[in-house]
Amino acid sequence: MWGAALIIVSAVAVAPHVGETIWSPYQKLVGQPIALRAVPAGPEIAGYLVDISDVFYQVAVDLRPEAVARAGGNPFPHYDEAFRALPHPINRVLIVGAGTGNDVAAALRAGATAVDAVDIDPAIVSLGRRYHPERPYADPRVRVIIDDARAAFRRLPAGTYDAVVFGLLDSHTQLGISSVRLDNYVFTEESFQEARRLVRPGGRIVVTAATFRDWFRMRFVRILEAACGSAVQTREVPESAWITYDCQVDGAVSQPGSTDVRAAAVPTDDWPFLYLPERAVPRAYVLVVILLAFGSVAFIRRYALSPARFSAYHGHLFFLGSAFLLMEVYAINRLALLFGTTWVVSAVAIIVVLTLIVAANLTVTLATRLPYSLAYAGLFAGLALSYSLNPEVVLGRGISFSIAYSFAALLPVYFAGLV
Repeated sequence: MWGAALIIVSAVAVAPHVGETIWSPYQKLVGQPIALRAVPAGPEIAGYLVDISDVFYQVAVDLRPEAVARAGGNPFPHYDEAFRALPHPINRVLIVGAGTGNDVAAALRAGATAVDAVDIDPAIVSLGRRYHPERPYADPRVRVIIDDARAAFRRLPAGTYDAVVFGLLDSHTQLGISSVRLDNYVFTEESFQEARRLVRPGGRIVVTAATFRDWFRMRFVRILEAACGSAVQTREVPESAWITYDCQVDGAVSQPGSTDVRAAAVPTDDWPFLYLPERAVPRAYVLVVILLAFGSVAFIRRYALSPARFSAYHGHLFFLGSAFLLMEVYAINRLALLFGTTWVVSAVAIIVVLTLIVAANLTVTLATRLPYSLAYAGLFAGLALSYSLNPEVVLGRGISFSIAYSFAALLPVYFAGLV
């Protein structure tokens, strides 16, 4: 059933795009109507396909009981599965990563009396408003919040919801090892603790994810155990790759899990790498660094740059340059918590770096006899400040605080420019 629907979606996804193209603040979106079948040669279910940068992302699909009954089955049962364990009646629900509205529609079908739908991308929500067959965003019970999930967690009142449901914020596959992904800071220990604050006693936190590896499953189990203080229920969605995890807030405290569960590294705001199995540098990265090192040595030998031609000054610049690269990567990773996206984070980091470099050049021009000792003192002080600053202090407090933190975090670049 699920496989048949996926085959149809995949076939449409690789076909030439003739649908509507929208450039959101974050990415390129292409949407077009499609028809799904729960069983081969069965009746069609209306849907709307959304691709991101020409890669399949999601389908807004009609999963009302009458549509599923006509089709002979549900091609995407995981949306309803997320709400099966919730106590009824369901009053208020928070959907994180609402997208085109499938999770919102499922909450309404489950009888929720009020749904807050959070998504960072206004364009995806706009497509859902216009093209979702069930029109969930037109329902008066639904309130849309366009914001980063972590910022929304900070602004919403405590003890408000019967359930916080984490939608399909990402592919949840094991293929990506990028250090900056849209949902890295959504699936950290601190994020789930903030989600717990929003749930009333006895309410639930629910996560649906495609977790194909045991360590990935154990990671969600452990992080939810820590957030809820209770045992985690896992349910495999029939005929699909999806697993639903849920726990009751302030329920009975679970007993310590197996060794495998406790060994699963839990992502934190200091290590927000959901897709890395352990706290280590991926072997692929190590291999690239080794290849670059050998390539650099080969380049030097090719152009007869003998070691005798290098001085301490060259080593000095080498370490400053290496530190600059590390500083930029560190800043981009930290700023992702505040800006909640990829290219915006990169743009902010680059703008701040260039501004600090220009400021350093102006300082050197105006103060021609600046002592190295003073520049290095400022450099080490800036490093200490950058290391000690916690971005959570300014999370959810507005763009001005986030920009100020960006300059403080990258302040060592200014003093390095003076050197």
